[in-house]
Amino acid sequence: MKYADKDSYIHLDGREFLFGEDKSKRRAEIYQRDMGMCQINQKKWPHKCPGRVLWFGGEWHHVRSKARGGDDSLANGVWACRAGHRAAHNREPHLKWIKL
Repeated sequence: MKYADKDSYIHLDGREFLFGEDKSKRRAEIYQRDMGMCQINQKKWPHKCPGRVLWFGGEWHHVRSKARGGDDSLANGVWACRAGHRAAHNREPHLKWIKL
C-alpha cells in the first residue's frame, strides 16, 4: 500500500499506523462507511447520543486502542458522537481533579 505521509506504515505483524494526510483520509473513510451514525453501543456505554453526527461533531473511535494492540485500520475504527466516545473511554467530563 502506498501512503501519502512518509511516517505511515504497516508493522511486521500487519497492524497499520497512519499519520498526517493518511490519518485524515482514514477518518473520512470511517465517516462514510458508518454514514455519519454513531456506532457506540448504548447498552454497554450509556450516553446521550444524537444518532447521526456531522463531520465536525463526530470522532474516530478505535475499537481496540493502540495502547492495547490496536491500530489505525478501517476494521478497528468506528464513527462516534463526542458523548459516546467519552463514554467508551469511561471519561467523566464533569469531574475535575482537586488538590487535597
